[in-house]
Order: sequence, then structure tokens, then C-alpha cells
Amino acid sequence: MAGSKETPRQKMIGMMYLVLTALLALQVSSALIYKFQYLNDSLEKTVSETKEISNEKLKNIAVAVKQKGNKSDEVKLKEEAEAISQRTRELVTFIDNLKKDMITNTGGVEEDGTLKGAKEETEVEVIMIGAAKNGKAYELKKKTE
Repeated sequence: MAGSKETPRQKMIGMMYLVLTALLALQVSSALIYKFQYLNDSLEKTVSETKEISNEKLKNIAVAVKQKGNKSDEVKLKEEAEAISQRTRELVTFIDNLKKDMITNTGGVEEDGTLKGAKEETEVEVIMIGAAKNGKAYELKKKTE
């Protein structure tokens, strides 16, 4: 997250978020939604762990730059890493909020943790695609480019 290049694992996590969001936008069976809910839980745990690692790396970069005398090229790299980290946090927050909106608008979560509105494809379609192609999916696409 803090580096300029993503590891294969980070790319996979990002793609899984996009696949989950896309599948929620499409008309898929509720059984498949439940499988992706399980994958989503696993990905959320991984993202949480990766955030901690990323924050620690950012701190280490800042300390290393300071110890080396704040050379301009190193300060620039530190600032780029911080900018990438900030953009990543914003994207993850957007995806999390989008996911929460879809869950809320389709009925919420059952006591056992399953989604109440797993069969509410139309509501998800309205959120993601919208009436005139002005849904959240288009905004998400712009943010990931």
C-alpha cells in the first residue's frame, strides 16, 4: 500500500474487492453471494493486517529519511509513499462505504451474520449502475484508474 508497486498479493486483494463489488452489481444467485461473503470476511482481515504493516513501513521510511539528513530525493520518496498510502486509504474507505450502503439498502445483516438481502439484485443494480449510468460503479471505476 505504501510502495509504488503492489505485490501480487495486494493486486489479488484489490481484484477480489472489485470482483465482489461487480458480482453484487450483477444478478447472481444468493448461494454465490454467500460464498463471496465468506471471501469478503477473509479479505477484510487481510486488509486490516496489511494496513498495520503499511503504517509501520511508512513510519520506518520517515525515520530512515530523518536519520539520513532529510535529503531532498529521499524526502520526495517519503512524500510519494505517504500520498500513495492516503489514496489507498481513500479508495478502501469508498469501497467499505459502498459495501455498507448496499448491505443497508438491501435489508442489513441477519443475527447469524448472513445478508438479509442476498436476493435483492435490483436494489444493488440501482446502487451500482443507476438509472442513467450514474451509479456508484462508474465512480469506483474512475477512482481505480
